[in-house]
Amino acid sequence: MRREFERQGLGYVMRLPDLATELAVGYVRRSRGETHGELTVMCALPGTRSSDGHIHQATFNLSGSEARNRLAKTLTARADIGIDWVDVLEDLCRRVLAKERAGDPIEKVGALPVPIGETYRLDPMLPQDQTTILFGDGGVGKSTLAAALAVSVQTGASLVEGWVPRRAPVLYLDWEAGRNSLNRRVRGVAMGGHLPDVVQIDYRNCRRAGPLHAFAEDLATVVDREGYGLVIVDSVGMAAGVGSEGGDANESALRLFSAIGYLQTTVLAIDHINKTDAADEHRKARPYGSIYKGLLARATWELRLSNTERGSFLGLYHTKSNDSAMLAPVSLQVLHEDDGSIRYERLDRMPIGLTKSLTQRDQIVAVLREYGHMTADEIADVLSLAENKVRAVLSRHGDQFVKLPSGKWEVLGRAV
Repeated sequence: MRREFERQGLGYVMRLPDLATELAVGYVRRSRGETHGELTVMCALPGTRSSDGHIHQATFNLSGSEARNRLAKTLTARADIGIDWVDVLEDLCRRVLAKERAGDPIEKVGALPVPIGETYRLDPMLPQDQTTILFGDGGVGKSTLAAALAVSVQTGASLVEGWVPRRAPVLYLDWEAGRNSLNRRVRGVAMGGHLPDVVQIDYRNCRRAGPLHAFAEDLATVVDREGYGLVIVDSVGMAAGVGSEGGDANESALRLFSAIGYLQTTVLAIDHINKTDAADEHRKARPYGSIYKGLLARATWELRLSNTERGSFLGLYHTKSNDSAMLAPVSLQVLHEDDGSIRYERLDRMPIGLTKSLTQRDQIVAVLREYGHMTADEIADVLSLAENKVRAVLSRHGDQFVKLPSGKWEVLGRAV
């Protein structure tokens, strides 16, 4: 009897083609010296006690011979079709245990081809096959910007000047807003980008599914089958869940990133900041809770919002990068039109209200680009800084600022 065995997603499958039978093992776990998994047995031959070919599904101890003998009797009672179930189960368990113990193969590194430049799913925001965290205070527009990134990757259209996507299917995992909210955002940014066709993003409401680790293995199979090049997790707090009794925030963060690792694709995770960071606009923030979030993500971006009489402006700050140089802050104006369209315009200067967490040099650059030539005293007044500190910065960066005969200062074009 011919048998075919292979890895399937994060589990394994054995097929008996001559008997139209399949045994699949998933959710493989080791505990107290034994290996357990969820075993599903299907058979398409007539004469089985099943209306749809489904014979058995239950957690199974792959390490125990008694468990195999008991299950063989159960399978014989439900599908007495000439299969030696004891032998089949013995063979299946032997192969699964051997694969689990072998682990990933040992490889040689150091002489492999090196990619030219960093590879991105969306350049420069989302490194390819890595996890990026976009974090900020509530209501700053994180989910709307995530919808714009999703539409950009789904269609291959650049919706923000300078952001270049590599087209791929997108899956949006939502623990927060609900289907209708995301529908409005996707529709709005697609309209704002003047895309000619209707844009649809695959969506899954995860509020009843629990934390990501609870269904990560099944999801990994879906991601692989559908070829999702970007998965958006909105948001990290709900996706991580709570720690076990006696556990802490670090435990849930580690569990979340372990689950994300199963997906093996580019992930954008939306996260919040704590109240202290939100209340202090001069302070650089970090993702809420465990320090492991920032450590395990390959890139992090903070998003801030400034509402002025001239409109709504976003500041994006690159706060971590493992594999590339840190990038300068990005400033966007977000335009919400009466017809529901949402448009992002890239600005060549950072609004003053979004520079308060930056260096004093960057703040002075923003002021001079906003107002033109100014004296040190005028700059200090706008920024609420001491005049002597402003003069010290202007003098220290003489390659970027020049003092005019009028006594006012000018910022040079090369200052960034």
